[in-house]
Amino acid sequence: MSHTNESTNTSANIELCRNAYAAFGRQDMPAILDMMTSDVTIGIVGRREDAPFFGMQSGKAGVGEFFRLLGEAHEIHMLEPLRMVAAEDKVFVWGHYRWTMRRSGVDKHSEWLHVLTVRDGKLA
Repeated sequence: MSHTNESTNTSANIELCRNAYAAFGRQDMPAILDMMTSDVTIGIVGRREDAPFFGMQSGKAGVGEFFRLLGEAHEIHMLEPLRMVAAEDKVFVWGHYRWTMRRSGVDKHSEWLHVLTVRDGKLA
């Protein structure tokens, strides 16, 4: 791949990710799903018995289930991507968020790293 094509692809991949986070901020699930491949995989590494939203989900229905479980467990007050770096088909997104656990009322703030894969202009 030439440097020019790689720069163009990484810029497009970062723009796709920016748009996805913006759609999440608007709670625009149809827009988020439209940016994903039909065989998308999403999740948080961990055991489901430790938190109901841990584990991996597949397909667009799995994306909906992931966000449903996440929303049932805690209220997200702020989720902000701070830095995005693209390399090949990956976009690494560093950010922070603040949330309240619905059952316990515990408030937390933490940093996160999301690793997104882009295939054919969509999140995979």
